[in-house]
Amino acid sequence: MNYAKTRDATAKKIKKAGKKITLKKKSDLTTFDPVLGKETPVYDPDENGYALEVEYGVKEAQERWLEDGVKKMLCVEITEPKAGDILTMQGVDYSVIYVKPFSPGDMIIYYEVAVK
Repeated sequence: MNYAKTRDATAKKIKKAGKKITLKKKSDLTTFDPVLGKETPVYDPDENGYALEVEYGVKEAQERWLEDGVKKMLCVEITEPKAGDILTMQGVDYSVIYVKPFSPGDMIIYYEVAVK
């Protein structure tokens, strides 16, 4: 199977049906904020990509970690998000809580991302 072709076709569909996103990835560094009086995270440069918000299935909705307000996004054209990163869609910031790459072969097609 040609996974690159599948990835490109999927990205094209998500771009068409979805929305632009910005991913702000938390780095391993912190800086001291004198106003807050504590260490705060440092973020890497923003990445732009696309996401399509989809509904959770019945089985997924019964999982323990799924709480009210958790949204499921299928994301393309970004590097792998991690829990604690910030995903912005239409001016709304969401915190990434879970990431599952969809990769049926040796190539990631998209990232399934749970945000709140």
